[in-house]
Amino acid sequence: MDTSGFPCLTQEWRSCRTLADILAVYSYDITAISYLIAMGILAFGAYRAFKIRRALAQPIYRSRALWLSLMVVLYVITLIADLIPYPSTTDFFTAVLITLGFNLPYLLFALVMFVSVDRTILVAIDMDLLQRNTLQWPRLRLLPYAMVLGSVALILIANPFLFLVNTPAWANIADIAFYPVYLIPLVIATFTLFLSARRSLEETMARFATRFGLAVAFFQVDFILFNYVYYFYYNAELQFLDNLIIIAATYLLYRAIVSLTPLGRVERVEAAPTTV
Repeated sequence: MDTSGFPCLTQEWRSCRTLADILAVYSYDITAISYLIAMGILAFGAYRAFKIRRALAQPIYRSRALWLSLMVVLYVITLIADLIPYPSTTDFFTAVLITLGFNLPYLLFALVMFVSVDRTILVAIDMDLLQRNTLQWPRLRLLPYAMVLGSVALILIANPFLFLVNTPAWANIADIAFYPVYLIPLVIATFTLFLSARRSLEETMARFATRFGLAVAFFQVDFILFNYVYYFYYNAELQFLDNLIIIAATYLLYRAIVSLTPLGRVERVEAAPTTV
């Protein structure tokens, strides 16, 4: 039997019992299972988001549910696309198809995530009784928007050239520059979101903004690992850590969706004594 494709069958069993060996051999299977768990959480979250949107009357919360359901759908497509191997051919037409089918959903997810954070900050500021302008966000947001939109447009143009055998130097530079140019405004926006949540006197919005901010923070860590750290260094342990971060991010996103319902615990009211 040919054991060249199974590292643990070519050495003693004892040497294959470490966690690193297991993660290395079953890296794709573990990733696939992790993605399925994340997609299950997201599917249930999308169901809850659409149900909440139909049930709630307040446009503010209906809008949040709509944006989050869009995020969920785009990220599910992203996870599915990540499990599909890329075509082996490297002609320009195939590279364009790879960009549109595999990379575009992830870029749209990143863009929708930033827009959702931005809209939530504006809503939280508007619902603050003191109308505190957190970090001057209504005016500051123009520059982050320009950076995010510019970085997404740049990488969409450069991405097909990255799959060619002779990749132009400008495409490699655009690929490396995309991550910090996108992340800097997203980190600023996430920090502003947390501040807005702390200042909000509306309990439902404060709870939602906090959970949503945590989900976005975990997505940022995944973004850094998957798109930047792996560019220079990769091993199975990092992949497993990234899988756990993805599951945590999707669960926090689900919790943010659930928190949109402004319903608290109903306390039992004792009957007041009657008087004659």
